[in-house]
Parts: sequence; C-alpha cells; structure tokens
Amino acid sequence: ASDRITRDTTLKGSGAEAHAHIKIMSGEDIVGSGAADASGNWTAVFGSSLPDGEHSYTVRQVDAAGNTSADSPAITFTVDRSAPGVPSGAPDLAAASDSGVSSTDNITNEREPTFNGSGALANTGVALFANGVEIGRTAADASGNWTYKVPSAKALSDGIYAITVRQFDPAGNMSGDSMALSITVDNVGPSA
Repeated sequence: ASDRITRDTTLKGSGAEAHAHIKIMSGEDIVGSGAADASGNWTAVFGSSLPDGEHSYTVRQVDAAGNTSADSPAITFTVDRSAPGVPSGAPDLAAASDSGVSSTDNITNEREPTFNGSGALANTGVALFANGVEIGRTAADASGNWTYKVPSAKALSDGIYAITVRQFDPAGNMSGDSMALSITVDNVGPSA
C-alpha cells in the first residue's frame, strides 16, 4: 500500500533485467535475495525476520553475466505486526433493522440488517462476524464510529447469532473479538 506500513517483509518491484538475481542491501551487507521474472518483475525476501519499526534498504541486481548494478534508491517502510486492541463495546443492531414490537429487543425479520458501533480506532477497518464467520468489512470514521449493512450475498438465515467485530490496522493486523451482541433472525410467521 502507499502508506508503506506492512506486516509482510517481502520486497517486490519491477524494472529489473529479465531473470536477474536481486540482492537486498543494508550498506554493503547482503541481507536478502530474490529473482526477477522474464518481465523484470522481482520479489526478494530477507534472510532473517525484521523487527517492528522503520527500515530502509536498497536493492542491487546481478545479470546472467555477473554484472552488478548500482544501488537502487532507498526503499523505506515500517514493519508492524502488533495487533490493535479489541474494540470497546459490542456492535448494535440499528433500530431501523430491529423489526417487530420493540426496536431494542434484537429480534428481527430482516435477513440483511444494519449494525452500528463505536469504540474502534479512528479511521481503521472493522470486520463483522456472525457466529465466528466474517460477514463483511467497513471503515470506522475519525471518531471510531462505523455502520455496516449485511449484503444479500451474506444474508442471515433464521437463527440466533453472536455478532462481534474486530478492528484491523493499516498493516492488516487484526484484533481479537469485541463483546458479542446476540440477535435473533426470525422470518417465519406464526401459525394460523
């Protein structure tokens, strides 16, 4: 991503000579290697795990004849493998989706309900789960509030569900589950 925050420490690039050997350099030390494909797209991995924090490296390519290029411009990125904290509070079934006699009993006949929440990190991603199965993702606003409507492809069948959320940071690290909201989806009318 353009923010250069990652938990994956594989370097990728393009513009290398076809089938060149790629070296990741820290000064004059080789700290990783890889290869370019026939189109000059390359992938290189580090020889050992990188700690969390900011890193800066260059790459060199070596062609089939053994000629070595000059160093590339510095590639600077931040490694972040730390999961964010669990969102505070449980998700809430939106009042407009809580059908029936009460708009607060969490019993609904809607199979594609809307959920709201707060307490997420500002401007982060939020993933919703129904009984442990992801049903979708949305983004929290600058105040940590979010809204998500279940799409028809993930419509909930009749039953009882524990709805939880997890938040994920720019590097893609995901938190544990929030407190659960128990809802009942009931689309079957009463007997005559």
